[in-house]
Amino acid sequence: MKKIIAIFLIMTIFCLSASHASAESTLSKNVANFEIETFTVASLNTKNGTVSYKNYDTSITTAAKQAGITQLATPASVGADAEIDTFIENNNTIAPRNIINGDNRVRITNPQSAFPYKAICQIITYWDKNGDGIYDEKVGIASGYMAGPSIVVTNGHVIYDDEKKIWCEYAEVIPARDGANSQPFGIIESTTIHTSTAWIEDADFDHDWAIIELETPVGKETGWFSQVWTSGTLNNTSVNLTGYPGDKDFGTMWRAPGSIVNTFDYWVEFSCDTYRGSSGAPIYNSNNQIVAINSAEGGEYNGGVRITEWLYNYLNSFNPAGPGSLDSVNSSRIAGWAVNDNNYMADCEVHLYIRKASDNSLVKGVSGVIANNYREDVGFRCFSYPINWVTYVPMQYKIEAFAIYGNNPALTNSPRYFTVRPASGIVDVVTSNQIAGWAWKPDAPNSSIQVHIYIRRSNGDVVTIYPVSAGNYRSDLESLGMGNGKHGYVYPINWSALPKENLTVEVYAVDGSGHHPRIYVGTYNNAN
Repeated sequence: MKKIIAIFLIMTIFCLSASHASAESTLSKNVANFEIETFTVASLNTKNGTVSYKNYDTSITTAAKQAGITQLATPASVGADAEIDTFIENNNTIAPRNIINGDNRVRITNPQSAFPYKAICQIITYWDKNGDGIYDEKVGIASGYMAGPSIVVTNGHVIYDDEKKIWCEYAEVIPARDGANSQPFGIIESTTIHTSTAWIEDADFDHDWAIIELETPVGKETGWFSQVWTSGTLNNTSVNLTGYPGDKDFGTMWRAPGSIVNTFDYWVEFSCDTYRGSSGAPIYNSNNQIVAINSAEGGEYNGGVRITEWLYNYLNSFNPAGPGSLDSVNSSRIAGWAVNDNNYMADCEVHLYIRKASDNSLVKGVSGVIANNYREDVGFRCFSYPINWVTYVPMQYKIEAFAIYGNNPALTNSPRYFTVRPASGIVDVVTSNQIAGWAWKPDAPNSSIQVHIYIRRSNGDVVTIYPVSAGNYRSDLESLGMGNGKHGYVYPINWSALPKENLTVEVYAVDGSGHHPRIYVGTYNNAN
């Protein structure tokens, strides 16, 4: 793409030249409509050195023609350590062209203790630029972010030198690094690296992105970022840029707040401070969603590759395959995750079926459960359906879950089974003025049920029935692990209004299921 204003690459790779000149045309960019074109991705297997190519036709997608935001989790990388004194250049000769209106960067300490910082990585790349078969003394230093269990996102110029037209030999990733000797999640080596041929052939800043696939799924420990794209403007969006700038102590993480200033088809300009070493750093909003990838600096603002619909889908293609998993069924909810493999842009609907395990008969069907909650390991793909077992008849139930797309596949680990236990309770006291105790249903621990108190004559005839709510709070019940502790009851009984004889007292736990066990039977001498 022809460009008419100069911008300079923020070199996160210290061993490359200090800057690159390129031009950016504000006239050729249309915010509302993305171009329909074919993207080609080049991939290097860093284990055997083979390069492959794959074409992607964006005309198969239509969501870019619609306004609004869609979000899902995606992939990212993890990496290695290096000898500091071999690659750090004299920073006194480096002009901080990318600090805007004063330096307001803040150091992040102990990044391994909290998301999103533990999902931000320092990247070390190894090169053989003279072709002698020996790694150069100087290595590349960059930033990136986890976007899936075993992938990292960074810039194309981090892993491919567009001047010498060579790939790095391999990359190492260190998530949540906090100093030169810090490796809280270890050093993870690349297996395959990917970037656009638009970067390889033309050094096109619009496509200066890369993906590093990792040997181990460290993202399961660090969590990962979700991406977000919109066909509209991002202007005035508050963002943070967090990475490993080279003008700070080696291996330390710094966050720079700012906002999006200008939005183009594939590019954004922003007011966040940045510096060589921060290339590939995530630019994320207040919901910790990636909107762009830090790439270059200009005269007035810094810039980065925007998350477009195509890039969003491509990144998501590295994530765990659908349809998902029914992860758990417990006393309060049915939970798991689901993804529509036919459309990463759409939130996946889940249908749940609760059946009697004994004969497979349907007790309840639930539709409209949307898998769009966030969880660190699978991003915005989770569902959590709250269930109250209080009125369910005690028995074993079979729970099935299906992702609603295509042939409506069953989720992994579906079905699961859950046994509902009967209500229970006790009578603590029967005195001259009250009957008191507690009653609850163990598999609805925060729901209050009733007790029904039956008073019978000696011949068995029922004199009266007292329905009483067992909803009084008792700290002793809560301390015993009985939910919220709201399971106590006290009935102030007036024995003088009842027959003067020995009376039978029966108490039943009543939960609405039709199964109401008797929890007490005894005799009260009302003859006196």
